[in-house]
Amino acid sequence: MTEDDPSQIARWGSDDARRKYRDDRAQQLGPRLATRRVAATEIRPGSVEMARDTGFVFAEGSGFPEVPDVVSSARKVLASANLDKLKLKANKRFMMKLLDQKGLSLESPFMRLAMNPDVIAAATRYLGVVPILQFVNVYYSSESGDELSKSQLYHCDSDDVEQVKVWVLCDDVTPEHGPLTLLPPAESDLVRTKVGYHYDMLLTDAQVSEVLGGLHSQRQFVGPAGTVGFFDTSRCLHFGSRFADPEMTRLIVMLQFITPLSFILPAEYWEHARYRAFGTTPGLDALSRMVLGTD
Repeated sequence: MTEDDPSQIARWGSDDARRKYRDDRAQQLGPRLATRRVAATEIRPGSVEMARDTGFVFAEGSGFPEVPDVVSSARKVLASANLDKLKLKANKRFMMKLLDQKGLSLESPFMRLAMNPDVIAAATRYLGVVPILQFVNVYYSSESGDELSKSQLYHCDSDDVEQVKVWVLCDDVTPEHGPLTLLPPAESDLVRTKVGYHYDMLLTDAQVSEVLGGLHSQRQFVGPAGTVGFFDTSRCLHFGSRFADPEMTRLIVMLQFITPLSFILPAEYWEHARYRAFGTTPGLDALSRMVLGTD
């Protein structure tokens, strides 16, 4: 995709431009999208439900049997990582990707969590369509010594009009650990409307506070290791990785679920989805193949 691609122009534009592109793409996808929407109506509630008016929900890791292995595996990934080398080429030095995608398989703890029926149900029922698993990764956050920038400032993610990210805390996280901090959709929409928001914009606390008359509605994702969070980071303004103490760090696992209408997917998403090859594994059901982007 290039910068003059209609999908990229819409991606970084206004909410109206993004919705218009999404509606046009829905017409193009036709039967494939319809199949995913019908399948979504057949999925029963799982252990976690995301409400449209809140845009996020926190859950105890005990509800997901994969979480202990996810936490221990993430810690092993961190222990084997060359952080100094990664920091030199990282897009964000304060929040670095650690996982080698070549080592992933359907049997890995990270993929097992992504394919957990309750995780899929939460994302699907919130989005109203069976989503596509876009990425699985381990992220390490630490103090960079620089001024606040990029995702340390308020923003909404541009990848889709709505999406679901699933985080697993792999360490205990307190307000001093630079937690993910979110505003609910209604407050976020008000801020975006007032400032004429485009999705390449970053907002300071002062800008957001001026619109809302304070930051009382923001919510921090804190908790013990193993806590799981589900977030719509496209609809909810958010920031993270602001450390009160330069000695503090944070380790998380992140999963991203997007719709087939996403700005970052080509029209023939089934030929390009990141984990589509896993969908050819014998014995997988139709829902799993859709989530992996194979169908």
